[in-house]
Formats: sequence, structure tokens, C-alpha cells
Amino acid sequence: MSTDKTQDSDNPWPLLRLLSESRDSAAQAAIGAYLVKQKNYKAAINWLTAAAQQDNLFAHTLLARIFWSQFSGIEQMLRSDKDQSTLTAENRESLRSQLNDLKTKSQSHHRQAISLGSVESMYTLGRLLFEGRFGPGKVIEGQELLEQSGKLGNAESFLFLAHHYRFGSIVQLDISRSTTFFSEAAKLRNPEAIVAFARFLISPAGKGFREEEKFGIVKLLEELVAEKEPEAMVVLGNLSAAGVQTDQSFRQAISWYRKAVKAVSNNIDEASDEIINEVAWILATTSKKSLKRARYALRIIDKRMQDSSLAREKPEFLDTWAAALAANGHFEKAIEIQNRAISKAAEQDRDDVLQILEKHLKSLKLNQPI
Repeated sequence: MSTDKTQDSDNPWPLLRLLSESRDSAAQAAIGAYLVKQKNYKAAINWLTAAAQQDNLFAHTLLARIFWSQFSGIEQMLRSDKDQSTLTAENRESLRSQLNDLKTKSQSHHRQAISLGSVESMYTLGRLLFEGRFGPGKVIEGQELLEQSGKLGNAESFLFLAHHYRFGSIVQLDISRSTTFFSEAAKLRNPEAIVAFARFLISPAGKGFREEEKFGIVKLLEELVAEKEPEAMVVLGNLSAAGVQTDQSFRQAISWYRKAVKAVSNNIDEASDEIINEVAWILATTSKKSLKRARYALRIIDKRMQDSSLAREKPEFLDTWAAALAANGHFEKAIEIQNRAISKAAEQDRDDVLQILEKHLKSLKLNQPI
């Protein structure tokens, strides 16, 4: 039996080549996409360019991605050569010239894709313009594209804008506009958006909007729970504990937390680690006696730290472990674990958490729970 794939009756390549030679843009784009997977970018660009000349939307989108990826690679190369010891002056100048060409090509293909109806390119180009990647003064144009993309069903666009208006990065902080974008994203029933909006409502920033939002975040979270989404269970627990968008009930909150832990208990992955860490932290450190479950918190974080090597490397998880130990009166062990958390943070250059870890250590040394 021949091993030549070109002779295999199930091999689509002869047909694709025949179609592409007859200027079938779908076949040309398919070959280009295959070559991209093979990392044969030069040949891929040739095939995709031929397809794009016939207004093939997929070809334009893929070309925009390829050119931006090449742009990012060269940009990183130049950034890593800050001391100018690896590249010659001539090479650097050549690479800088390529940067402008690649950026122009990427933007051009995104705009062509948008003209052909690509919501994905609306989001991608909108984000890049908003972030100033195509030069200053493009924020308004970027936001217009992002809003247009959101209205066409792309929840990521609304989420992106919600986070920027919430924290005042690039645009001026505006919690009211942030709330609107969170709400619009959640209404699209995007799981990430639903959870993000619920977390926003629980936060201090969302305090003024907790009662105004009437479309039913709890109902949307319950729909996610029906699809076995454990983070939705945790957030429902948070809402119940805080009495936001539902009646306050510590019993209901604890029930949701336990369901979330049960849902991920057999999974060893980053998302499951995060669920257990959050629940353990809440139940070990809460000041509300009716919500506190110190022994349960220690049991679940103790097991997770035994089972997950990834969790043992994270300063935040070690911090939770120490807090749960302290909540159960095991201060000597808690101090040992907290010192380990500080060491890990220092090794990983985690300046964002070092100060809080050291503050917690001071409390532990005074036999004070976190």
C-alpha cells in the first residue's frame, strides 16, 4: 500500500490545489491556514494574499494576525537588545523599518476584514487603537470599534471597556460607564462577563449600583451553575454573604461554597486551585462568626497544598494556608508557612504581594489570626 498521501483517496490536497488554481479563495485560504499551522509563514502569506485579493474575510483576518505576530516578535527582539550588544546598528535599523511595514499591513487587513463584517477584527483593532499601539490619539476610534463589536455580540469588547473605565487606565475613571459596560457584557450571557459583573457589584466600586441593576445577575449565575460552572457557585456564595442582589444568608453562602469545592475537588489545575483558595480564604478570615468555618477551610487548603505542586509555588495560596492554620490556633506552623510565602514572593519578584504578606506575618507572630 502506498504511503504517499497525495495518492490517498481521503487526502483533500489534490482537490484543494485544483480549486486554488481555479482562483477559489476558500481553497487558497484553507491552504494558507494549513501552512500557518506548519509555521511556513512565507508560503502561507502568499496563499492568503491571493485569497484576500478576492475579499476572503478569513484570509484578511489571518493575515492581520500574522503581520501583528511578526511585528510583536521584532518589537520584543529590539526590546531585549536594550544594551545594543546583540544586533548591529544596521540590523536594528532594518528591523525598525520592518516594524512600520508590518504594523501598516496588519491594520490594513483588519480594516478590510471589518469592511467585510468581521466582529473579531473590530474587537482586535479597536483594542489596539485604544491602547495606542497604532499611535496616540486613537482612543475614541478604538472605543467606537469596541462598542460596535460589543453590540454585535462580542462580550469581550464590553468587558475590556468596563475594566478600563473602572480603573481609570488610558481613559478617565468613570464607575458609571464601567457599570454600563459590565452590564451590557453580562446581558450577552458570556460566562466570564457574568462573573466579572457580579464581582464588581460586590466590590466597593460597585456599591452605588447594587440595587439599580434590575436584569437579574443571580438568575444568570444560576444558569451557569446549571452548566456546572464552579466559579459561579463561589460568586453566588459571595452575593449571599454580602446580601447583594439577594437576601443575606450565611447558611446559603456556605452551601454555595461547599458546592464549588465539591465540583473541583477531583481536578488538579489552576482554575480549581483558585476556587479552593478563594473559599478557604473567605471562611478562614471572615470577621462574621456565622460565616466562619475555620476547620473546613484548613481541611480543603491543606489537601490542595498536598495535591497541587502549582499551588505550593504561589505566595497567595501559601498565605491562605497560613491564615487557615492561624484560624485554628496553629500559629507556629502558620509562621513557618508564611515565611515560605514571603520567600516565594521574593524569588518570583512579586512586589505586588510582598507588603501584605509581611503585614500578615507580623500579626501571626503576635498570635493574631488574619
